[in-house]
Amino acid sequence: MPYFENRRGLKIFYEEYNPSGEKCVTLLHGWGSSASFFANQIPMLVERGFHILAFDAEGHGKSEKAKLTSINDFTSKNRDHILQDFEDLARKLALPPRLGLIGHSLVGGGIAQLYALNHPDKVDWLGLLNTGTLLIDNVVRNVFWNALPTFIRIQYESFIQNPDNLFSILDKMIPFINLAISTELGDYKNPPEELNVLIQMEIQEMFSEPIPAENIQVPALIIGAELDDFAPLQLSKDLHAKIPGSELKIISMSGHFAPAHRWEEVNEYLGEFIDHVESDQNG
Repeated sequence: MPYFENRRGLKIFYEEYNPSGEKCVTLLHGWGSSASFFANQIPMLVERGFHILAFDAEGHGKSEKAKLTSINDFTSKNRDHILQDFEDLARKLALPPRLGLIGHSLVGGGIAQLYALNHPDKVDWLGLLNTGTLLIDNVVRNVFWNALPTFIRIQYESFIQNPDNLFSILDKMIPFINLAISTELGDYKNPPEELNVLIQMEIQEMFSEPIPAENIQVPALIIGAELDDFAPLQLSKDLHAKIPGSELKIISMSGHFAPAHRWEEVNEYLGEFIDHVESDQNG
């Protein structure tokens, strides 16, 4: 199995498909998932002549996980590690100077957006599946978002406009986040007060500093799902409104894992979008 050692000394699993393809696309999975999530998209992309890179983010799938030994580890930005690994892997494999990106969920889709913002000259197009502008990229944020009632996730933008709402629910949820961290660390039966402060800072930043998707300048297809209760459809609609010239497709009667469960429809939208982009670029 192919692995490469990242700058943190961890073995990161990756796979390449159709390496002789002149075009390239990278697949970015979500939190708690792995590159295998895209099993149904890979044949369609190979058929279109793409060289495909798929890798398991640090601590996911077959990739090694760093030991979490301090409370700061639980609030570190995993986005930075994933972006660094992706860039290093792209250099190692001598990927073409420009590529397409397909990202799923609030991590994979977020990483795709950030890469397009950081390297607009290296990205041909974006496929953003079941995502938004929030980055749920560490344990604190993930526990908080998962514990939020669905009705709040659906209308979170209006909810957080009143800071009292956020502080009120955060006070109630800090014990649950503490429990998740204490279980992982094993040493903190009575978490220190500084942990509560870090948790509050993380959650406030999560909502106050979303990805500036309005600055993305590459063609983007956004696919949302009607019954998605993790990254509700409204997040996809908001993302579509922010990215200039983006397309929005909605999968009816499907949830967060539509790319796996309703892959025929998702592949059809992705294929049409890619064909359209390539036609514009060649014409």
